[in-house]
Amino acid sequence: VLHSLNTGTELPYRFIAESYHSWLLWRKQEHFRCKIRPGVEITMNISNAICKKFGFCYGDKVKLPWGEYTVVGVHGDCLWFKPLSGTNQGAWFYTLSEIADSDHPFELLEKANVTNPDPHMRVNLETFVQYLTHKTWSLHIDSELIDVVNRLTVQQETVVNVSTQELLNQIQLVLQNEKLSENEILARVSMLKLFNAKLQNFLEMVDFGKVNESWSLAHQIGRLRSLIFSHTKTKILQRVLSKTQYFPTLQEDEYLYPQHLPHIKVNRQLASTAKDKQEVLERIKASMFGQVFVKLERESEYNWIRLRQSTVGILDAGQRRAFRVTFIGEGVDDHGGPYREVFLDICTELQSPVLPFFIPCSNYENEIGENREKWMINPARCSRLDLDLYRFVGQLLGIAIRSELTLDLDWPSLIWKPLVGIEPTKEDLEAIDFSAFK
Repeated sequence: VLHSLNTGTELPYRFIAESYHSWLLWRKQEHFRCKIRPGVEITMNISNAICKKFGFCYGDKVKLPWGEYTVVGVHGDCLWFKPLSGTNQGAWFYTLSEIADSDHPFELLEKANVTNPDPHMRVNLETFVQYLTHKTWSLHIDSELIDVVNRLTVQQETVVNVSTQELLNQIQLVLQNEKLSENEILARVSMLKLFNAKLQNFLEMVDFGKVNESWSLAHQIGRLRSLIFSHTKTKILQRVLSKTQYFPTLQEDEYLYPQHLPHIKVNRQLASTAKDKQEVLERIKASMFGQVFVKLERESEYNWIRLRQSTVGILDAGQRRAFRVTFIGEGVDDHGGPYREVFLDICTELQSPVLPFFIPCSNYENEIGENREKWMINPARCSRLDLDLYRFVGQLLGIAIRSELTLDLDWPSLIWKPLVGIEPTKEDLEAIDFSAFK
């Protein structure tokens, strides 16, 4: 399949047949993926024929003894309900006998609209193949389809829950100049959905360190990165982060942080004076970046694996962390705010004259071209200490990912592309150095 999509040749027949089956199930719109209270996702059957035996239909709003809920389908011969309120609490189930014998009747508040059967269901495999192999299809158009699904997945949480009508409404705006029927579009998206489902089974076992080697599996997948749903990439990333996570020893008192969670003390007043120091090394030592580097190196006992944790304290309001922070001379308790503030201060320092590791791009210096706000790696900083500190920048990126923090780093594609194995182009050079490009 990877070879066919990379070369534009015919897809394997078995894969096409599986795509056809997936297409039929999707058009029936009888399945819904939902997160349940233990935190995992399961597939619900939402067909009226299955749900009706419980006295309700998918989407019905129901008043239970514990509040207002919506019906999300049937799984394991139970009817599942999800809270209507804005809580992240997952769905929970009740058996038919529990619903019938409850002391507090399950009251229907609002009936859901019943979906009519899809008029295009009666399509044979041969016709489906014609939809799938339309001459218009290309890697670029497939990428457009993926972009639309990604936008819809933000709202629906998972690709499975994106309805055919939602998808068509969005795609027809994007592909309005292409002569493609609704069936052709949905057939192609079904194939891409199955492709992503197959990838999920083995993607985390691929060595992406070989992504630039033309013979490697990683290279074939890398060329098709635009055909992989954001949802697929995120799930793989989460699994990898989970498997490489460091789990510290918990304390008996749940209000205490785990053992081996680094605790650093930094001086923000000292950091504010860094810009006034003449010597570069003195500026680095005084900066928030330099203080955190020294303290974490000491607190982790030179074992950086200890920073691969994402602990959530009971008073931290859900903020994941790899270390605790105390601001010297400030009466502030770190329940998430000071932790985030450290990363914010470091990003500000990295993109300022305080630290020498990143410099304004040439377009800024020459006052020409676009992207003048971008910062480039300083090629003059190449000593052993400089390389260690650049490595620490990368470690902070990893900590931020595990802590679910967004870093305000205004770097150009010339930095980001090599990090993910994409060859930079002349357009990337133009974006930050128009004079050199000319």
